[in-house]
Amino acid sequence: MPETSRHSWESFADLDGLEEARDSVHKIKRISRDTLYDLQELEPEKSYRLSYLREQFNFKGLDELFERYTERINQGYFSVFLILQFLFSVTHFSIVFGVNLVSQTTESVLPDLILYGITGCLSVGILMMNERYLKHKFYIVRYVGFLMLILVYISDWSVPVYGVYRNDPHLRPAYVTHILIVIFCFLGIASDLLVCTLGLVVTLTHLLTLAFVTYSDYTYFWQRLGSDCIFLLSINVIGLYYRWASELNKRRAFLDHRACVEATLKLTFDKEQEEQLMLSIIPKHTIDKVRKDILRKIEIVERMENIPRSDPMEIPYVQEYDNVTILYADIVNYTAMTTKLPVIKLVDVLNELFTGFDDASEQLNVLRIKFLGDCYYGVAGLPPNPAPNHAEACVDLALKMISIIRIVRANNELDIDMRIGIHSGKILSGLIGLAKWQFDIWSRDVLIANKMETTSEAGKIHITSETRDLLPKHKYKVVKTDRGSTNPLLQPYNVQTFFITPRSVENGRPHEAEQKKKLSVIGEQEAKPNGIVKSASTSNLCDFDVKNDAIFEQRRESLRNNQTPIGTIINRRPSGHPNVGRRITPTDIKRRTAFMDNNINRYKKLLQKTKENMKVAIEEMPFTKFDHWDHIHPIILTFRNLKAEKKYINLPDKLFKYYIVVYILLVLVTIVIQNLTLANWEWRLWFYYGTLSLAIFFLVPLTWASSLFNRRLDRKFKLVNLVSKFLCSASAFITHNTMVRIGIYVVTCGLFLFCVLGELSECADGRKESVGYLPKVAHYHEKLHDYCVIPWHMSQTISLTIFAGFLFLRMYIWLKVLFALSVSIFYALSVWNINPSYYDDSETFNYMIRPQIVHFMSLLFLTFTLHLIDRQSDYLHRLDFLWTEQLAVEQMEVNTMNKITKMLLTNILPVHVAKLYLDVKRNNTNVIYNEEYDNVAVMFASLVNLPVDTVSDKYFLQIVNRIVKDFDRELSNKVRRPIEKIKICNLTYMAACGLETCRTDLVIDDAPQEDVVVSLLKFATNLIKALKKINTETLSECQLKIGISNGKVMGGVVGSKKPLYDIWGDTVNMASRMDSTGVPGMIQVTQDTANTLRENGIECQFRDLVFVKGKEHKVPTYIVSLNNDDDLIYFDSTRL
Repeated sequence: MPETSRHSWESFADLDGLEEARDSVHKIKRISRDTLYDLQELEPEKSYRLSYLREQFNFKGLDELFERYTERINQGYFSVFLILQFLFSVTHFSIVFGVNLVSQTTESVLPDLILYGITGCLSVGILMMNERYLKHKFYIVRYVGFLMLILVYISDWSVPVYGVYRNDPHLRPAYVTHILIVIFCFLGIASDLLVCTLGLVVTLTHLLTLAFVTYSDYTYFWQRLGSDCIFLLSINVIGLYYRWASELNKRRAFLDHRACVEATLKLTFDKEQEEQLMLSIIPKHTIDKVRKDILRKIEIVERMENIPRSDPMEIPYVQEYDNVTILYADIVNYTAMTTKLPVIKLVDVLNELFTGFDDASEQLNVLRIKFLGDCYYGVAGLPPNPAPNHAEACVDLALKMISIIRIVRANNELDIDMRIGIHSGKILSGLIGLAKWQFDIWSRDVLIANKMETTSEAGKIHITSETRDLLPKHKYKVVKTDRGSTNPLLQPYNVQTFFITPRSVENGRPHEAEQKKKLSVIGEQEAKPNGIVKSASTSNLCDFDVKNDAIFEQRRESLRNNQTPIGTIINRRPSGHPNVGRRITPTDIKRRTAFMDNNINRYKKLLQKTKENMKVAIEEMPFTKFDHWDHIHPIILTFRNLKAEKKYINLPDKLFKYYIVVYILLVLVTIVIQNLTLANWEWRLWFYYGTLSLAIFFLVPLTWASSLFNRRLDRKFKLVNLVSKFLCSASAFITHNTMVRIGIYVVTCGLFLFCVLGELSECADGRKESVGYLPKVAHYHEKLHDYCVIPWHMSQTISLTIFAGFLFLRMYIWLKVLFALSVSIFYALSVWNINPSYYDDSETFNYMIRPQIVHFMSLLFLTFTLHLIDRQSDYLHRLDFLWTEQLAVEQMEVNTMNKITKMLLTNILPVHVAKLYLDVKRNNTNVIYNEEYDNVAVMFASLVNLPVDTVSDKYFLQIVNRIVKDFDRELSNKVRRPIEKIKICNLTYMAACGLETCRTDLVIDDAPQEDVVVSLLKFATNLIKALKKINTETLSECQLKIGISNGKVMGGVVGSKKPLYDIWGDTVNMASRMDSTGVPGMIQVTQDTANTLRENGIECQFRDLVFVKGKEHKVPTYIVSLNNDDDLIYFDSTRL
């Protein structure tokens, strides 16, 4: 397979050579891991700043939805809290009841048992109520959760207070850590201030309970209370950290979830947009074939296969239909109307006419093919919704068109009418070429229909016998004529013709019923001269003499005349002229910009539907892991798909650097707690400071370097320092490498545990050497505080160790559970085996419960609580991952659809006009999509000497398609200035150069550019060379007759529903005349164009004074000099 180059396929000409487009397709498929809606716009670091995300949510109006989203998530957390409280209450109740039952002291703990029983029963009841009845009533959940918190707090506080009454003063509250975790993580309180206040209140009341109940007669009172205060404050800080990380992840998950919803709708939107776009230029029966062909070629590229060579004579998008009816219509006295009306009012009148024609044709299932200036033609009988009687549909449309034009005539006091011809037969219909597709029809019968219009009369419908035979009898007033045998235009076709006359119109004005159907939107104010360059030609586009019987000769002169813009808004006027004329009303704008504004309106509906669908998705969010049984195992919480699990585990962790900061804080707190109650601080414990130094001087720079440099330094100067580059690379490596993060986790948590347990071993060793047995508490406090950490403070540092393991939020959950259980079990073994008597005299939770039990129970409760929080958090992360993966698939489809839509649109409109259509964020009022250009070169190139009479219709069209394809390929030449193909009609190829001045997609450097005339002339010589190559291959003698002119033109979109880009002006008219009066095999130009060429050193020869329609006097014309190789001849050969 040949090596491919980087190529951006933007058109069907590029698709035709897809072997060079593989990299481009893969680039299309490559998508961001961020969201469609928001995170694509954010810088990586900003998207992990909570303050910035809050600003973005507020700016984008997402706060209300996010509030409901968090409410639903918090309902899940509230359920977890109730489950925890039930399990803790049942466990605590069982232990207290069992121990006191054995010791026969149940009556002493009866209040304790009642409180635990009430708490457990209420937890179950509220849990069931929350699952069944409170799904949509989170405000009730808040109140119920607050009441449960108060109940748990009162139960926890009343037990040690009741112990004083029971002469058991050394009891301590059991659930203070649990209560603080509930406040920060489970209740879903929105206000940060309220959460902090509740945390501080619980902390303060717990300290008061310790001061006046538990520590009332202890020595080193303030040191003990200080250690507890530091521990509780650290729990508050950890709670704030969890709260911050939870909100950050919730907001990002919300954006991902919303993006997933939007991506689904966007995919539908893009498919509808593509469908609407294709339907605007291609009938339904041709769309599927075009779409399948595009997608098939893209799939071939993705599979890295060779593109099959297509037959150059193939016409894949042309189909033959044997039984259809063709209608041609022309405005009578169009020339007089264009001279009478100002340009703006002329545009209004034509737009009013053709909009009415389009509406009528749509109602009658007649497919409008094109309108060229004042010429309108269509066909009935094509799939997928053919009219029941295609001949009748065309006649009814013709009658409606006559009625419409008479209404407009009466309202605007114009002398205009319709001349219509209809014929039934067979056609070839479809698309030819590679660029600027326009659906068209070809055949001998199409030519007859055109001749029927030319030979018709004003206000009448000229039909052939083939059409008459298909009409229902006695419905129309049909009158036979002899024009088929007497008119020279119809004689070669041997047809019999008839006239259908519409119902009479009194005094030339419509009946009252028609008057009520007034179509005009033109104001009564007469337009004043506005300085716009007038349309050059006012000739009848469809009124011409036949020169031969060629199949495609019927519209040759139509293309030669200037096309007036239909359905456009002229918003630009030449400088120096006042902006006067009839006021454009909002109704006018809405009607004329229907095609573009419909896209914006549909996009606005998409955004609204996104919000509605997001509301539904939020309400249907799964509460439990069993709702995603197919994807996530509800017990072990892993993906059933191993590839998905591996991909999830290997996701980068952008919050890893924050874990290290909290880890350092916990190390510092542990040092203070373990030393505060000692007579002398144990500074000899070097491993504490070694661990702290490792974290500060090694991990912090490695994890924070990339963020700090990207945020502050990279915008000011490039990183040139090797150390800075190394730190940034190492930081990114840690963030994106799972195994490295696991290694850091194991090392840091292991060091933390080693530091904490080192103090425990010191106490155990000292006890064995100095004391024969453990004395009572009073003696213990007096003798052992020099080297032994108080048991509960040791348990608190073990709790901080467990916290340190769980604060790595994106670490694998079972690794964290394994670490926490190992710490708890090892600590329990130490408590029971190394120094059991040392812990026997420490405080307990309940009467008769050994302290060792409650020490271990507190650690297990903490481990289980943190694990459930971790499970819930990891579950949400996994859901976010699933949404992101779904988003990736859908966005891949969206990107492909966007590319196809863009290709289709730029294949019928210039790039800058196509961008206007695709820009759904633009203001949809007063849209400017007509431009006036000061200097544009226009070319008409007509094919002559084709083998018309010697080949079949289909083969002749294949030859034309082959020629047009090669011409279209010349458009992609990047050396010269861009050439814009305007259209191809019949055998004439129209193009222009200089229309890119309004394009924002082009980067124009400061270097002098080639003149537009020179660029277009080079393009014309390339067409001559391409045609000669085809002649050699096909043994033909076809020639090109080319005309070029340059000057001012007006460009814009023609049509309000079916957009066609066109240009008009005297320059266009003169280019057409240079072609029609030209010489085969030569390029004829106007005098002004010849002067421009001579200024650029290109040789031109004066031909003659030629009569040009629309000009009072003959005009001088020139022939461009070409050498034997069809290259331009310069005055100075060095300029070649």
